[in-house]
Amino acid sequence: MEDKKRIAVHNKDGEEIGAFYCPTDAAALKRYVEGVGRYKKAVALLICIDIARDGTTHNRGGRRILQNAEKRIFELFDYILGYEGASDAFFSAVRPFARVKNKFYCEHCLDVVKNYIDAQEVKSHGE
Repeated sequence: MEDKKRIAVHNKDGEEIGAFYCPTDAAALKRYVEGVGRYKKAVALLICIDIARDGTTHNRGGRRILQNAEKRIFELFDYILGYEGASDAFFSAVRPFARVKNKFYCEHCLDVVKNYIDAQEVKSHGE
C-alpha cells in the first residue's frame, strides 16, 4: 500500500491483535475533516436509545439504530484511512460504541488517527 504506514494494534497484554495502515498522503487531513462531519450524522440518532457500556443495546428498535450507526462508522474509518477494511483493525475486538472512560471507543480511535495525521503533517512541513 503506497502512502500508508503500518500501525500495529495491541491488546492490553501487549499482543498484536491486528494492524491498520494509516495514510501518509496529503489528502488524509481533508478526508479526516470530511469524516468528522459524517461522524456527527452517524451518531445523531444514538441519543434516542440506551447503549450499554459494551456498546450493545437490548431493545429491538435500538438494535437497528445501533447497527446502522456501526455500519456508518466502519465506512467512515475506511474512507478516512483510504482503503476498504481499515475499520476491521479497530473494531474487530471492541464495538465502536463501547464506553471507554466517558467517550465512545470510536471517538478514541478518531483521536488516534487525527494525532497520527497531525504528526505526519508536522513531519512533512519540517523536512
